[in-house]
Amino acid sequence: CCQEVLRPDIVLFGEMLPQAAMVRYQKVLETPPDLIVSVGTSAMFPYIAGPIVHPPQGSRTIDINPENHDLTPYVDLHLDCTACEALPIIAAA
Repeated sequence: CCQEVLRPDIVLFGEMLPQAAMVRYQKVLETPPDLIVSVGTSAMFPYIAGPIVHPPQGSRTIDINPENHDLTPYVDLHLDCTACEALPIIAAA
């Protein structure tokens, strides 16, 4: 085996998105999306919470999380379930 620690290509809790991802993220939000979906997160980071607390005009928000959290009052719809329960149903629709 390689005898080294392998790091997955994901953003771990407490880390910021890489700069290139942040630029892409901001570019996507330049044209207001119809829907913003927060899945399984407490959305404690400003770049996640921002579009939920202050959605672009005309955007609707959905939160998929089995628990209420700080952002729950801000969303248009809170689905009290897990991502594993909700996402296959949403994808099928």
